[in-house]
Amino acid sequence: MKTKLTSLNQISHVALAIKTVPRFALCDYEPQAQDNINRLIAQARSKFPGLTYEQYASLNPDFGRIICISVGYIVENADGDPVMRLKSYTGSEEEQLTEFNRHLANYGNTFVHAKGRSFDVPFILARMSAQEMHCANKNFAAQHRPNGYPHLDLTEYHADHGPGGRLPLSLVASMAGVASPGFDFNGQKLWAAFHGGEHRLIARHCEWSVATTLNLLRILVGNYEPIPCERYYSVEVDGECGHLAAADANGCCPSVWDDRPQFFVPSDRIPPIRPERFAS
Repeated sequence: MKTKLTSLNQISHVALAIKTVPRFALCDYEPQAQDNINRLIAQARSKFPGLTYEQYASLNPDFGRIICISVGYIVENADGDPVMRLKSYTGSEEEQLTEFNRHLANYGNTFVHAKGRSFDVPFILARMSAQEMHCANKNFAAQHRPNGYPHLDLTEYHADHGPGGRLPLSLVASMAGVASPGFDFNGQKLWAAFHGGEHRLIARHCEWSVATTLNLLRILVGNYEPIPCERYYSVEVDGECGHLAAADANGCCPSVWDDRPQFFVPSDRIPPIRPERFAS
């Protein structure tokens, strides 16, 4: 099923998330390169104890690659209830980035994410560069504008919390009563799932991250009720259209990425990303 994003610019907010894995197994590098990589990982373990090669490489665009990009937004269904439209780009990294780049080329409103300004966005831009691809959306590449616009990073909006730093998105979601993925899917588990051919599972998990981000935006910024997970709709990896929450993915929804303009959080209600007391 081909999605239509012709009127995407009428949507005020689009959320995104990525999943990444190492480009190569550690043993695929030359011995000298392995020594250098292990040295880098050892240095990083002073801050992140227990860090594995798979985790390290997945977080570094020089050693990692993108295996899934998921995006989503909120519209109203025929009954006037808010529903989520979620889509994943899969296939080769070049195919993902090409489609993502093409669909969002002229989008001029806000990109929403969790830790996106420090991870997802720079990772996408770095991998575009590695693929000799120019980012078609100048707004997307503008990470350092005042207050972060057009990027709304919910971890920055939520500010710092005590000596432990920013709270994990899953914990914030739990406290807010928002459904989120029920299992950890990072590092070695994601690496194993990717090489096991579980691409649909990876895409579903990535879309759950997007849906969680959208619901937290509604609560933290818009002061709206969260959307129940039975109203999360996904375009499957194989082109089928189904409920994200359905275990067998046999459900069907009428129109994914429909073109009706819907503004679920008015732009004028968005405060600066960093509260005034944190401004320098």
